[in-house]
Amino acid sequence: LLYGDKKEVVPSVLKSTSLEYEITSRIYKMAFPGERKIAVATDVGNLKLSDDKDPFASLKFLNMGVEPLYGDIVNVDLNSEDVPADVTVLIVPATSGLSDWQRFRIDQYIMRGGNVFWLMGGEIVNFFNGMASPVSAETLEFYKHYGISVGLDLVMEPENFIPIQNRVNLFQIQRIPYPFWVVAVEGNIAQDHLITKDLEALFFPWASSMTFVPDSLKGIDVDDKTKAKPEKEKVFTKVLATSSKDAWLKTGTIFISPQTVVAELQNTASRVGVGKKNLAVYLEGKYKSFFLDHKKPDEKAEFIPESQKKSKIVAVSSPYFLSDSALQMSKLANLNFALAAFDVMHGLEDLVNARKKKISAPVITGELSPTKKNVLTLLNFLLPILFVAGYGIWRFKQRKELAKMVYPGLAKPNAEGGNAS
Repeated sequence: LLYGDKKEVVPSVLKSTSLEYEITSRIYKMAFPGERKIAVATDVGNLKLSDDKDPFASLKFLNMGVEPLYGDIVNVDLNSEDVPADVTVLIVPATSGLSDWQRFRIDQYIMRGGNVFWLMGGEIVNFFNGMASPVSAETLEFYKHYGISVGLDLVMEPENFIPIQNRVNLFQIQRIPYPFWVVAVEGNIAQDHLITKDLEALFFPWASSMTFVPDSLKGIDVDDKTKAKPEKEKVFTKVLATSSKDAWLKTGTIFISPQTVVAELQNTASRVGVGKKNLAVYLEGKYKSFFLDHKKPDEKAEFIPESQKKSKIVAVSSPYFLSDSALQMSKLANLNFALAAFDVMHGLEDLVNARKKKISAPVITGELSPTKKNVLTLLNFLLPILFVAGYGIWRFKQRKELAKMVYPGLAKPNAEGGNAS
């Protein structure tokens, strides 16, 4: 594509987008260069833009999806620098708690009218010891100020989950039920919002519950001279995705290893908090600064007390929602969600429909009945034996035929009692 002295190449590599969107997005990029920039706060957890060996810690595929329209995602270290003024969307993959400076700089970015794609969870997943531990109370209080209460829990699904696949041997793959890998199916995804319209499934690994905080959604006073008393403009909210009505919460000491989780599916009596859980929400409006009532990390730092313009916030209760593994396992549905959110945040709603396409749901399985388990176990046991036995018989016959050709003396005697020639 040529636009003035600019040139863009349209590759046919991203299956998540249509050709129409690929072309249109590149025209936007050439016509309005530098007007939109997406950044990620890489110091708030273990997710990085680099090609990490751990696919749950890499945002490489997200960057590939974003680049055609918004250019490469840039890194921001919130502990040492403010969010640059030209950043229009800040991704916050909070796989751990937030420090004072991180909270302050996110807050001030929102006060400037910045948009945030927030990946927040109530539990910090530790892959080394197989456990999850609560995030700091200060971090949860910070979330609540913007209208989102995140639970100290992990959501578990009885049926709508992606199982873990474990190769037992050359012929056998074991599918272990893993209810922490939650899938929101079409009936639990808002079809009346542009971000989630036409999406059939979304994948939320290690997600926490999420609810709105009404007292934090009152907004700020609107200066309207036609009215005697100033009125508050409420923050607009919308639930984008939920779990099933049968989901429950795991609280307290949480073990995340597959071997310890299987028992949770069978022990239905111990389930707490059964019901639909919010997994992704959308908010739009103005806020007062969190630091009007809390100590700033530096009292001399430049400070904005309330929103200068509306901010758009997409909050997802799984910190790993945009990782390479999550994008692959969702068959790029999570990427489509993110790209639509970025377009909506930038006011490019006309581009969303150009990219929307049907996403087939990931393979979802629930707990198998005892009869099915026995049948599958028997088949897994017999099929390899039958295969090896059949192959052995075939090889024996082949070798016998070959021996007849090489050693004529082994051939069947003819009618005259001699050997066949």
